Amino acid sequence: MPPRRSGATVASALVLAVVLAAMVWPAEAPAACLATPACLEVTFPPDFAWGQLDPGPAGNESAEQMVAVTSNELWGLRVASDLADGRMTEWTGGAYVVSTPKILSHPLRWSLSSIDTVGQPPAYQAMSSAPGSVISGQPSTCPGACASAQIGVRYRQPISFTDVPAGANTYRIQVTYDAAQGF
Repeated sequence: MPPRRSGATVASALVLAVVLAAMVWPAEAPAACLATPACLEVTFPPDFAWGQLDPGPAGNESAEQMVAVTSNELWGLRVASDLADGRMTEWTGGAYVVSTPKILSHPLRWSLSSIDTVGQPPAYQAMSSAPGSVISGQPSTCPGACASAQIGVRYRQPISFTDVPAGANTYRIQVTYDAAQGF
């Protein structure tokens, strides 16, 4: 699939549950941004499987999820979820359970973890449907020859001893990455 290019925004949905799935948009030719006004190319993270989640105050931390951004203008990256309070909710495999769903006690948390492989101090924030700024005001990645900025994001899911297993179902939340120029 060709890279996502846009003068405004590029977004991808990412599903976090016991399995974390993502749409992947490979960046094949970042150099194309040099000749294109308002060019933005983004590669989103591949699938991620949580596996077993353990109770405890530290939470369960994901592997680093990488987003590659090539932009010939100022740019930024945001995340938001489909659930207002950011708490994973019971999922049947096709829809959220409507009648008395199981809901985790704590919201999923996210943090910027690296910029171009340089680790960043963790500053976990609760996920919500309001967009959270992962990074903003980043300069063009095309000062001469184009290159992609590599942005790492980690997720942490605290599990309470009162959270019950979803049984035949899973817990799920959909996270949307929004990369755009101008913020």
